[in-house]
Amino acid sequence: MKRLFLFIVLLASVAFSAEAQEYRYAKRGYFGTANVSYILWDDYNHPIGVGAEVINGYAFNKWFMLGAGVGANMMSYKGYENECVVEAVIPIFIHARFNILDRRVTPFFSLGVGGGILVDNYNSGVASALYLDPKLGVAVHLKNGGTIDFGVSRLFSGVIWLGSYNGIKFGVSYTW
Repeated sequence: MKRLFLFIVLLASVAFSAEAQEYRYAKRGYFGTANVSYILWDDYNHPIGVGAEVINGYAFNKWFMLGAGVGANMMSYKGYENECVVEAVIPIFIHARFNILDRRVTPFFSLGVGGGILVDNYNSGVASALYLDPKLGVAVHLKNGGTIDFGVSRLFSGVIWLGSYNGIKFGVSYTW
């Protein structure tokens, strides 16, 4: 994990040093984002998980975007009697994003806030969950008008009677 974090920091520093000119991308209008992520969950002896999200919204200007999203964050681990437990938190959330620079390569901050549904095969139940996903990342605006984002976030998902589903997400997104 330390190597992955070091690689992301190195990639961002090389991208910022290579950026010498201002880049103007689409400032206003509809946007759509597809995100895939790798999740290191805090609980259950650190199982590894995967996630995917789709976000649709409106870019008010080059600095601020607001939208709504839905996704699935999944994990698998050994239960109390060594049976395989598969759990998924399905978030439904509001997404806000703030770009920091007006350049081709820019750091950004985004925040997903909402609720969701926990689905698992161990408790055979569905429960409401809190969803909070603050993210820091680097966006690379492409010449075709799209954007590729690399980000790290701290995921918080609390389920009313089952505890919390928290973790660190490493994600890659494409925005059109």
